[in-house]
Amino acid sequence: MIGLAVILKMGCIMMQYLKVCVAAIIVFLLIPFSAAADGPLVHRVERGESLFSVAQKYKISMAELLDTNAYIRFPERIYPGQVLIIPGMPEPEDESPSLPFAAREPQPEWQPQPELQPQPSITQLSRIYSDYFYLSGPTAADNNRVALTFDDGPDGVYTPLVLDVLQEYNVPATFFLIGENVEKYPEVVQRIVDEGHILGNHSWSHPRLSETEASELAEEINKTEDIMEAITGLRTMLMRPPYGAVNQDALEQLIELNYFVINWSVDSVDWRDQAVDPILINTLPDVRDGAIILFHSSRGSGENPTATAVALPELIETLRMQNYTFVTVDELLNIPPYR
Repeated sequence: MIGLAVILKMGCIMMQYLKVCVAAIIVFLLIPFSAAADGPLVHRVERGESLFSVAQKYKISMAELLDTNAYIRFPERIYPGQVLIIPGMPEPEDESPSLPFAAREPQPEWQPQPELQPQPSITQLSRIYSDYFYLSGPTAADNNRVALTFDDGPDGVYTPLVLDVLQEYNVPATFFLIGENVEKYPEVVQRIVDEGHILGNHSWSHPRLSETEASELAEEINKTEDIMEAITGLRTMLMRPPYGAVNQDALEQLIELNYFVINWSVDSVDWRDQAVDPILINTLPDVRDGAIILFHSSRGSGENPTATAVALPELIETLRMQNYTFVTVDELLNIPPYR
């Protein structure tokens, strides 16, 4: 009898232990899902849903939903499969108590600093040189045009994937090409032109032009121009600085070289977020009339940009449903693309 009681007691202890383990596993599995709810989500509209019902589902207001999805121009015009970005919960404010003065790190004695001439920001430069440096196109009630742009190509795998999608959906785009890649993949460059897209200069080796000597900058641009002309017979007037990094000196030099300098207003961040939903979350909320949207059609070693090509159909269909038209950068800005 004593032995049976011991066995039963041990069995009860084991059952309690198993319950604790199962509960711990469930909590561990749920943590990523509860954390994900704090950030933006992608919702694909189901048949019969309206914006109001989607807002109710996620316990947010219609105003929040529309603010997050600024590309929506016709709230009544949503369709099954349309992408909606659901805003996440705001990050909590830092409630940590401030340290008493005695516990703070000692501050170094103040020393006068030489006065530096402040450099204009990118936004300020776009206003100073408004006829030559663009972040976006004009906006108007009846404009509804956006431009897709692709940096860092060409290559032999991902640029063709992007071109396949653009061809299927009959969407024109602007490709800012790196000279050393142009030299490696001339047939892809020719395909870009043959399919009605526009070429832009993205330097020879992708340096930061804001940190490049004037002579080196000219060589980077001219060498790229020469190789593109040798392949296509075209010399572009469109230039995008690598990383979007340009200062006043570099910008003035590019203008002297007879270029229009094109940055962007919407960044897909597809070089970092290599999955469809994050790319859409990065892109759609910032789309407005006149948007210039940045993507990439090539990657460095070990990176995989297939998600860019996979995300494009959803982005194209979503914006077309809201009456956006896709144009090349030169058409959006009403500037000549070639010399």
